[in-house]
Amino acid sequence: MLEDAYQPSLVNLSVKIYRLLVRTYPDEFRQEYGSHMTQVFRDCCRQVYRQGGVAALIALWARTALDYCKTIIDEYARGGVHVTRDKFHKPSGWALILGSFSITIGWLAGSRPPYSEYNAASLPVDRYANMAGAPLMVVGLLLVSLGMLGMLSRYGRKAGGFGSLCLGFGAACGLISSIGIVGLGAKDSNPWWSMFFFGWTFQYLALVLFGIVCLQRKVLPRWNWLPILSSIWLPAFVTATILIEIVTGSDWVEVPQAIFAVLFLSGLIGMLGLGYLLSSDVQPAAPTAGAV
Repeated sequence: MLEDAYQPSLVNLSVKIYRLLVRTYPDEFRQEYGSHMTQVFRDCCRQVYRQGGVAALIALWARTALDYCKTIIDEYARGGVHVTRDKFHKPSGWALILGSFSITIGWLAGSRPPYSEYNAASLPVDRYANMAGAPLMVVGLLLVSLGMLGMLSRYGRKAGGFGSLCLGFGAACGLISSIGIVGLGAKDSNPWWSMFFFGWTFQYLALVLFGIVCLQRKVLPRWNWLPILSSIWLPAFVTATILIEIVTGSDWVEVPQAIFAVLFLSGLIGMLGLGYLLSSDVQPAAPTAGAV
């Protein structure tokens, strides 16, 4: 009985994140199925964690996140085209916000040192922090992909063919990156590492290119520089790192954690602004003559 009542902290964290995801479903669907879905997910988390540990929990999150993306689009689409193009924007905006927080917290958790009672730099929370990093990153990347699909739905026409291609490509790269994280849980080697890192980088690069289109066409109702602010830090960091490695001949460039913190903070601010725009009731401005 005591064993059944015990619930690891990582499972608790997963359930809390899942509750946030359930809140983005349509009201009627959430009221009818939300509590049952949460209970089933909690039971599944307990079972897979007991049987396979962290790797199994990561795999469960990957399947859950993919199912979430499909289900939320289907449920909002049940109301017809008007619902798909209007009310879907609100949850996709929240997906950007929650996704950016999830990625940031996941990075913070993953950057903590391995827990050890003999390590002065290690804290008791590190017992769970490293384990939580990968699931949070998977959820965050998929939520950002969902948010990019929301932007594609709302601003795709004004953004034109290239802007729409950037958003669709970025959403697909987020999925590839999340699959890479799941693979790393099983085997810490390529191609999983490349799928994760470069998938994430190209997802953000696609958002930068969309931001350039926004500046040219005034796609967003305001703050057209937000897509660039939210995402330029990662491709810029990767490019700078590659150049430094080529010039110095080193295999790896050590970057202070404080610099990473500033980069993540700037990206988080940009994503929060994008999520707010997408989830707000402000309609996009009419196309300008130059954008037609």
